[in-house]
Amino acid sequence: MITLRETISPAQVRLDLATADTREAVSQLADLAILAEPVSDPQLFREGILAKADTKRQTEIAPGIWLPHGRVKGVNGVVVSVGRWIEPTAFPWATDPIRLAFLVAGGRGALKDYQGVVGELARRLHEGNRMATLLDAPDPETFVAALVGE
Repeated sequence: MITLRETISPAQVRLDLATADTREAVSQLADLAILAEPVSDPQLFREGILAKADTKRQTEIAPGIWLPHGRVKGVNGVVVSVGRWIEPTAFPWATDPIRLAFLVAGGRGALKDYQGVVGELARRLHEGNRMATLLDAPDPETFVAALVGE
């Protein structure tokens, strides 16, 4: 089974998001995810993940944490990208202002790996003071190390 550690690198982390537009935020996260090896067809991937962003149903997994996710074409396996907002940002669908977003996309044949990564991410984000550590991380390398427990 694929682990969170295997799906994310510092190149897939952006710590300076400022948009309050759902589609634009997902587009920026998709740009990061496309850099990862599991994305086999960037156009199919982008179309699929943006279609999911266009729905009114969005997932907040904790106060201030948004999880745009889905199983889409153009991915072999699972890919994760992360955005951190400069300031907490209100979205019309969000209960609380958003600080972090974790885009998780899985290929059509990677259901168990996709579910495993989403579950591991949710567990890690609820451990101790991990949220504060992630919000304080000065660079993508530190962010990834704090996220995956290194």
